[in-house]
Amino acid sequence: MTIEFEIPLEYGVLRGIEFNPGAQRKALAVHGWLDNAASFIPLSKYLPDINLISVDLPGHGFSDHRPKGVNYHLVDYALDVAELIHHLNWKDFDLIGHSLGTGIGCLVASMMSCVGRLYLIDGLGPVTGQRDQTVDRLQRAHTFRLAKGKKPSRQHKNIESAVESRLMVTKMKQASARLIIERNLIHQGTGYSWRTDSRVRLPSPVYMAEDQVELYLRSIECPVKGLRASNGILHKLSSTKDRLDYFQNFSIKDMVGDHHLHMDNPAKVANWLKTS
Repeated sequence: MTIEFEIPLEYGVLRGIEFNPGAQRKALAVHGWLDNAASFIPLSKYLPDINLISVDLPGHGFSDHRPKGVNYHLVDYALDVAELIHHLNWKDFDLIGHSLGTGIGCLVASMMSCVGRLYLIDGLGPVTGQRDQTVDRLQRAHTFRLAKGKKPSRQHKNIESAVESRLMVTKMKQASARLIIERNLIHQGTGYSWRTDSRVRLPSPVYMAEDQVELYLRSIECPVKGLRASNGILHKLSSTKDRLDYFQNFSIKDMVGDHHLHMDNPAKVANWLKTS
């Protein structure tokens, strides 16, 4: 059984998909950048005994956009998810994050003891930046923010065009891309426009330093299970090796697949979730 839900939060309405309501084991899933709650649909089909809530982050999918003049920062996403958990009143549950969702998941788990287990799919926490790029990053964010309103929003003539556009920048199965795209589009006039808030694409003016991330990761008390895709991003990040030692209780499994392996290989990822 699948239910679309909406919950009013401080910033606006948060929406998403609930799978298997009433199941005893509970899990909250947080998607990656420019994805949405639909990215966990394939996985849910192999987890019939888990009450899985997959959320559309603010500015993504069906969730409200942030108010005018407000941007999207990692720590704010974490506070949104924490507020959602407070609303759900869950006392013991699994938190599953993919990509950006692993950064959000790590921040939430560091401050909320109700997270029983943390599962990280092809990500190991917040992205960090080089110290010598700090000023350049702020200048770049300023430039992009001023130019945001000058670039017309692209419209696709059909869903297939939007799917092809996503596949040009993300290596994943076409069926997986379509699931995400269909939830991220709205039909307008003679074509389809993106539901996703254009501000989500703006570069962040500031990144955490690696020693800040270390503090968060070392504060996580629950067991942490990592899944590393053979063709994913963890193999490319220089910080991966150090972060493996930050967690108090951590194990990692390597699996053949691309960055969205939880969509392309849901049976194998579901087995990892159920047995690790």
